[in-house]
Amino acid sequence: PGRSFQEKTVLFYISHHGASFNLVNPITLGSKLKLIIDLPPSLSDDQDLKLVINGKVALVEANQSHHSRQRVSLRFENKYFIKADG
Repeated sequence: PGRSFQEKTVLFYISHHGASFNLVNPITLGSKLKLIIDLPPSLSDDQDLKLVINGKVALVEANQSHHSRQRVSLRFENKYFIKADG
């Protein structure tokens, strides 16, 4: 297993198949990641809910505008859940 880390980032793409985002932490193809995504209040009846979903890194690209970051594309696994924060 790889090393565990936590990092806050912003998704710039998400679908039912996967998501793309930037990471500072180095990551390799095939690595498993768990995303915890804050759901907007408009989708969660003003509750603080999180979408928790696992996936595998499908693509890693150098980020031209932020050299300290890499662009990561994650392919989701089938299982996900929504949980209340806290």
